[in-house]
Amino acid sequence: VETAAAKHNGRIWSWEGDGVLAAFYFSKKNTGATLAAIEIINELFLFNTMRLNLRTPLNVRISVHAGHCVYSRDMDKVKKSDAVKRAIEIESKHTELNTVTISGTTGQHFSDLLISNFGKTMSHGSVQFYTYGLCWEKP
Repeated sequence: VETAAAKHNGRIWSWEGDGVLAAFYFSKKNTGATLAAIEIINELFLFNTMRLNLRTPLNVRISVHAGHCVYSRDMDKVKKSDAVKRAIEIESKHTELNTVTISGTTGQHFSDLLISNFGKTMSHGSVQFYTYGLCWEKP
């Protein structure tokens, strides 16, 4: 997680249990956050498939949402920002195991090539999300 975030101009702001909050910077922050999320999902899929030494596979849910948030050492203050609250909501309510969910406002700025790798889902009326995940095809 830390390697993928750093590679795409992201910084880990906090770990809480097995959850992480990362912020991405500079001009291509939405793309960077999304590519980091895809990288994490892809590497976890390969780990679970090829190198798993655990009784059960590792599972994640990742959300990407754009918005303004000022860093503070007080993570309770950070979590009160609209952007972080929305990212948490997207992850908890709209993201299945081992997938990435991108908010519609974030995904609408991507190139056709990048967004073509995502499926579209509609939730709560006109609110749109883009989803990405991997699985083995069933014969």
